[in-house]
Amino acid sequence: MKSYVSDETTRVVEAVTRERLVRNRMSRPLTESAVCDAVSEIFERLDRIESERADGRRPREEFSLVKAIRGMAVRAHRPIVPETATEDEAYLERSTSTGVAPGAYLVPTLQANRIVQQLSLGSAARASGATIWDMQGVQDMNVPIGITTPSFQWMAQNSRQTPTDFSMGQMSFDLKECWAFELLPIQLFRSALPKFSDLLEMFFAIGLGEAEDNAIFSAATLASAPPALLSSSGIVTMNTGSNPNGTNLVWQDVVNMLEKSATSKVKPPLGWFMHPRTLTRLLNLVDSSSRPLLIPTISGNGLQSNYELMGWPIWLSVGIPITQALGSGSNQSSIVLAPPRNFHIAQDEGIQMAISMEFALESAQVALRVGARRSLDYQPRGAFVCLLGIN
Repeated sequence: MKSYVSDETTRVVEAVTRERLVRNRMSRPLTESAVCDAVSEIFERLDRIESERADGRRPREEFSLVKAIRGMAVRAHRPIVPETATEDEAYLERSTSTGVAPGAYLVPTLQANRIVQQLSLGSAARASGATIWDMQGVQDMNVPIGITTPSFQWMAQNSRQTPTDFSMGQMSFDLKECWAFELLPIQLFRSALPKFSDLLEMFFAIGLGEAEDNAIFSAATLASAPPALLSSSGIVTMNTGSNPNGTNLVWQDVVNMLEKSATSKVKPPLGWFMHPRTLTRLLNLVDSSSRPLLIPTISGNGLQSNYELMGWPIWLSVGIPITQALGSGSNQSSIVLAPPRNFHIAQDEGIQMAISMEFALESAQVALRVGARRSLDYQPRGAFVCLLGIN
């Protein structure tokens, strides 16, 4: 670890990283080496940011989440660093604006855009190339879409043709609020290190990205969340092994999905979206000579695995449940085959923050809420082929 990272910061990073790995690895054992590797990766990213600052690729004077939070504490009459209270409040005044939620402040657009750009760290749908709609300052938005292409007919000369209506529809976006509520030691805010601001920014982006995936791939629409893919009418669903209760995944299921996508006239590029456990099921499939049917590539990057299936990349997301039930089945999962651009994510790029100094006063912690507004849709629906009931 670098010398600028305090022991307290390191402990917080390890605790948050361990919690995130527990969520992602589900039933698989969590080893100390996995935690160390993840923590090392985080600090390597921070080192790259520092290098970019040093050679001028990233401006040194940036919005500081730490300074803003200290200013919010002054506004709450609980200054974290009394000696700099006036300076901290002035920084909050000139660098933020009042948020929609009571007592919340909006992060500047530039910083909010940086957080939004990093959401692909936690969202497979966004990282794969989802279509992003800007709804800055707008609560509701309707977008017209074409449902079917015009029908062309071969005609004899001087014959009459009956006109048909062009099939149109619309996507409706209604922004929903998504908030995180965290407790952080006050000691971390005593000195406004740029590294800690970068660390907070990174974790916010990862967490918000994971929340997007959870809402998209949930087996049913989550409470107060935008509609889930599987709850949307018009998508194409298939059962594993054509079994009403689901069964073990076989290669024919993959072929059937690709065939269904082709007969639905879905235009490439495509992407496969699945839980890591489902990928292990595919890795266990072999041909008659016991050779694996899935061969690793060198294209893996972040949430994109190092594998392609039928020529299209595999995107991994723990937001796809492994606790689904099809018929009498249980602890099952699903695979989605679709063009990534057909995931539509509408966003108000503002990031809101609010704090409480009293919530955890006895443990010398700051209660921090960070929120954003999102909406989701999936169009055209017929381009989504979902395989259900994977044991």
